[in-house]
Amino acid sequence: LTAAFGHPMPALARLPFLAAELAVFGAVSGAFAAKIAQNARFAFPAVLCAQAAGRSTLLLCAVLFSRAAPFPPWPWRKSLRDLRASCCKPRSCRS
Repeated sequence: LTAAFGHPMPALARLPFLAAELAVFGAVSGAFAAKIAQNARFAFPAVLCAQAAGRSTLLLCAVLFSRAAPFPPWPWRKSLRDLRASCCKPRSCRS
């Protein structure tokens, strides 16, 4: 189904790295859960921290295990673009 929309599943060799990214994302988000329950304003910083930590984990795994599962340049470019997009509003949304 994902291939029909132009986004096929990642290569099997990269899935453990993506699972590590997701686990860190969930752990950091969960660490902020009590603060978010007290004050909803912590939700956005929590997501930003979780994204940065998760993507940093993916990039670290890409560096450490590059011989076992070679990564194309996409993680580097996509990581910077995703983090920038999370912090800034798109131009179409600005008034």
